[in-house]
Amino acid sequence: MIKVMPAKKMSVTSEKKPKPKPRAKRPANARLKQVRAEMDSYAGATHNIQWIDRLCYKVCGKIFAIMGRDEAGATAMSIKCSPKDFAALTKNEGVTQAPYLAKKMWIRVANINAIGWKDLRGWIRRSYELVVEGMPPRDRSSLLDSTA
Repeated sequence: MIKVMPAKKMSVTSEKKPKPKPRAKRPANARLKQVRAEMDSYAGATHNIQWIDRLCYKVCGKIFAIMGRDEAGATAMSIKCSPKDFAALTKNEGVTQAPYLAKKMWIRVANINAIGWKDLRGWIRRSYELVVEGMPPRDRSSLLDSTA
């Protein structure tokens, strides 16, 4: 006589794929610190809070950058640009005409983390330079004196 053994229950397991490692994300405030350090290094640059919650960077009392958080929590920034660069810069994804300031050739970067540092740094520097160029000569010379 042949003895029949009960069949073993086999569990069906699918092959588990290893989870991909999450990409190291740059902390949201790291770029903000980088941007602020850059602007703080400019001759005569000061900053203060205006319009309740906007961080404004100025040189000799003239604004060259405005920063704030949008509804989603991203850090947005408005900066001045030349008329020649205005059309080209607003073609970049995440860059638009700055509300209320577009007539004066200002752009709005919706999220400073979404733009490469080299580009953003150049745009900020150019904004500062444009504001300085528009100042009376006595104010410009005082900036040169402060860097000497």
